Amino acid sequence: MLDKAMQRVAQRGWDNVIPVNAAAAEFDVAVSADAVLLCATHDVLRSPSALANVFRHLRPGARVAATGGKWAAPWLWPLNLLVYQVHAPYVSSFDGFDRPWSNLQAHCRDLHVRRIGWDTGFLATGTTATPSRPTPTPGNPPAPTPAPGPMPAGRSRG
Repeated sequence: MLDKAMQRVAQRGWDNVIPVNAAAAEFDVAVSADAVLLCATHDVLRSPSALANVFRHLRPGARVAATGGKWAAPWLWPLNLLVYQVHAPYVSSFDGFDRPWSNLQAHCRDLHVRRIGWDTGFLATGTTATPSRPTPTPGNPPAPTPAPGPMPAGRSRG
């Protein structure tokens, strides 16, 4: 996949793409990104050290999008058999497969999750912490951002 991606980069003359072939918990590049897309990366989403390393490479306020599979409601067990068959070759464990995005909450100040595909998938979006919070590192994950308090009657967060 990396070879194909770099062929496309060369064909289009892009000079702002850096190929990286490394585990998410171990990669290191000397840049800060404006956004991250985590697509079908259950094992990365469930690894606090991998997520901390990914978020360490993002600028404050960077956009975050994650999507992938999840367990449907338990009463949809026949559908979950299909979910299992589709995802089993690609995940090391189904731990946290009911809420794969849950570890993102420690890194995003405004995480929004939408369930898709008859509740067998999710799309999570948000932005990273503001500059006032320390940059996360594998040994120093950030504290979760508290939810805003109740809004007085007649007011909105706009």
